[in-house]
Amino acid sequence: MGRAVLPGKAMRTGVDHLVPEQPCSGCGRLNRGTARYCATCGTALALIGLPQGRPGRTPHPHPLPSPAGFEACLDACDLHVQWRQGEGSALGVEPVTVDVFNAGYDLRSVSLRMVGVDSTGRMLRGVEQTIVELPRGATLRIEVPTYEVSEEISRLIVSLASAE
Repeated sequence: MGRAVLPGKAMRTGVDHLVPEQPCSGCGRLNRGTARYCATCGTALALIGLPQGRPGRTPHPHPLPSPAGFEACLDACDLHVQWRQGEGSALGVEPVTVDVFNAGYDLRSVSLRMVGVDSTGRMLRGVEQTIVELPRGATLRIEVPTYEVSEEISRLIVSLASAE
């Protein structure tokens, strides 16, 4: 037998009401228990009920401070990125340059997904690149030729696909 829903009241579905709220480690704001990122500051949140200890997704107890101008990498703990476009290279192409800083544990086989967003907010074709080793405290540079991104980018979304 179904439940009656009072007029003007929405029936709660899903698991949001079953998982307790969790505080953000960055700003302290309470977020839905199923949230992946803080709604206020964007800090990655630990997912309640999911296995912890996955490389690149486990916060270091004493993360290093990220360099000025770097922002958090999506789906990762303690990885920070900074990007720019059009600096040129020895081959004459104008790459998108992405600097990746590791504030946490040493990582290997770090696979990053990068998706450009144009000035209208449209997502452009993305690319995936792998960094062989990314030690704690290191900043490594990735160059993505513009022919792989295809258009001028106004924003770049970088997320962790996998790591060891």
